[in-house]
Amino acid sequence: MPHILVIEDDQVLNEKIKIMLELESYQVEQASTGSEGLDKARQLLPDLILCDIMLPEMDGFEILAALRSEADTQHLPLLFLTALADKRSMRQGMRLGADDYLIKPFEYDELMDAISARLQRQAQLRGAAEKRIDQLEQISLNKDKFLALICHDLNNSFSGVMGASMMLQHDLDRLKPEEIRTFASLMYDSTQSSVQMLQSMLNWSRQQIEGLAYEAAPIDLAALIAKVEYGLQPLLREKRQAISVDLAPHIHLHADAGMLESVMRNLLTNAIKFSPMGSDISIQAVMLDGALHLSIADQGVGMSAEQIEQLFSFSRQTTLGTQGEKGAGIGLILTYDLVQRQGAHIQVSSTPGQGTTFTLIFPQLSPLPTASSIDL
Repeated sequence: MPHILVIEDDQVLNEKIKIMLELESYQVEQASTGSEGLDKARQLLPDLILCDIMLPEMDGFEILAALRSEADTQHLPLLFLTALADKRSMRQGMRLGADDYLIKPFEYDELMDAISARLQRQAQLRGAAEKRIDQLEQISLNKDKFLALICHDLNNSFSGVMGASMMLQHDLDRLKPEEIRTFASLMYDSTQSSVQMLQSMLNWSRQQIEGLAYEAAPIDLAALIAKVEYGLQPLLREKRQAISVDLAPHIHLHADAGMLESVMRNLLTNAIKFSPMGSDISIQAVMLDGALHLSIADQGVGMSAEQIEQLFSFSRQTTLGTQGEKGAGIGLILTYDLVQRQGAHIQVSSTPGQGTTFTLIFPQLSPLPTASSIDL
């Protein structure tokens, strides 16, 4: 039960208030002077203080001023009990931060109603403060995830630049002018993508107190996929892989283009990494029961059910790709977070040695997955 401190120099009234409060199962501490009351308030940090104004040693206004000046006590709710009903005294108390007044003499119900109202208000404030703390902790986590995502995507982008520049370095004498322009264009686009990601980071840092911004808009899915695929051409060429795209007609998607682009880039990079040389990767989009199912399927090494369970966890160990490709091990974790932010979810189906299919479902309007798949 709440702990209440009563500061009142009238011993009879002090005891009367104590009895009334204990009848309601409140825990009660008492003080009869201003200095004693202030000391007990500092030591006990009660849920509520009932304080007379006219007190020996220190009056109620001095107690209140002292409490509001100290970090540990500045938020303690204080209700004045006073016979000073004049407006000047009330204004002085309110100016110092008093929470309420109760004019003597008062009835039992008046006291209980005032206490109940104040404690409920304090509970609301405490709940709001705790919620804000949770929000700030989440903002901090979002910041870490976002910075990790930028680093991860920059690594993917620079890998494309390095792949194209390596081809130019080794095969420049044999390349046709059109091929050179193609590689130069790939390098430019990858660099431009990196600049855009850095700009996104700068923009996000300006509004991080509100969390990672989600800006939904109609998406040209075919154009977005083409853009991501184009940026991955050096990796696809290196492993002689191809991406096939099959989009159902009249596809409508409302999402955050930047987030979805990062998700597709990470999933396709992952598919390339864990698929053998010369294999195909397929992208398919269909509407089922009012939801868009966007799937990326590879013919790679596949995963067990146990591996899928750990797929989006930081406890998962990073594995090398089919050609020994290394990764930071955070791409799928961050992908999962970005998908959730868009009101979507990921369904993963995989068979060891046969490949993996990631399906993004926008929004969550589809039936539950079958037993052959694990919904994360």
